[in-house]
This record gives sequence, structure tokens and C-alpha cells, in this order.
Amino acid sequence: MEGKDENGMILPFRQDAAFFCRCAERYLDEEDLLRAAQYARKAYELEPDNFEYAITHAEALNRMRRYEESVQVLLLLRPFDELPEEALFGLASDFMGLEEFAAASRTLMVMTENALGFKGSLELIGDAAAATGQNMESLAHHVGLAFASIRDGAPITRATFALRSMGVITPAV
Repeated sequence: MEGKDENGMILPFRQDAAFFCRCAERYLDEEDLLRAAQYARKAYELEPDNFEYAITHAEALNRMRRYEESVQVLLLLRPFDELPEEALFGLASDFMGLEEFAAASRTLMVMTENALGFKGSLELIGDAAAATGQNMESLAHHVGLAFASIRDGAPITRATFALRSMGVITPAV
């Protein structure tokens, strides 16, 4: 809310980082990438240790094809081996954009606990996401679970159910 100082001048109302992040997410949804990046950067600058704001900032940079900057934001969050899946997926996407395929593959391997450590795994996930309209991060997670279960000799029921509900595999499989 605006206030007035002793001279009757209007004082500016300061917004918090959450406000800027919400605006950035709205602009990302609307594909207004320049505004999204501006608002995301403001939220990130106000609270650089906030994971959500850093991810939103990195996503805006990634979608603007500013991959190197996005990588820097993500790697400042935590040590690589402590990054959550969302950040690892962002890194893999950035590395793909930079055409650093080995780094993208390694990142995806870490994300899926080595289950997707084979050549073509990024293409497999990308093709499945494009065909079904599903989120690549969620798809990579469930495909990774299925491969890890197969590798470990465990049942793949949960992963198979999730992939069926996403439309990646048919009930006949």
C-alpha cells in the first residue's frame, strides 16, 4: 500500500521476491520471455538462495537460449551431486543447447541414477515427450525408474503404470 511522507509525497511500494517470481512465471506461460527474464532476475537478485526463484530465473534464461547463463545460475545453487532433479534436468537441457552432449548425458545419468546412461537416452526422452505432450522431467524420471528396475532385476510395475498413464507405452506392453 502506498503511503505519504511528511511532505505529502507518495512513497513507493516495494514488492517482494515472491511477487516478481509470480510475474515471471505468468510471462513464461505467455511466452513473453524478455519480461519473464526481467522479473525472474529481480526475484533471484532479491533472494539468491531461494531455490524456486533460481530455477525460474534459469528456466527463463534457457528458454531465451542463454544456456551458459542458465548453467551458472543452476550451478550456484548447490554442489552438483546435491542438486535436485528439477535443477539437473535444467542443466541437461542447457548442455544440450550448448551442444555439450557428453555433459548432458552425464547429467541425465546422475538424475536417473545411471539408468539412462546409454547413447540416445536424451533422444528417447525427447521423442517420447514430443509424441505425448508430457513434461520431459517427469518422463525422464519414470523412464529412469523403469530402466533402473530392469537393471536391478526388480518389478517395473510402478514405472510402467506411470508411463502408461502418460501415454508413452500402451497397455499391451
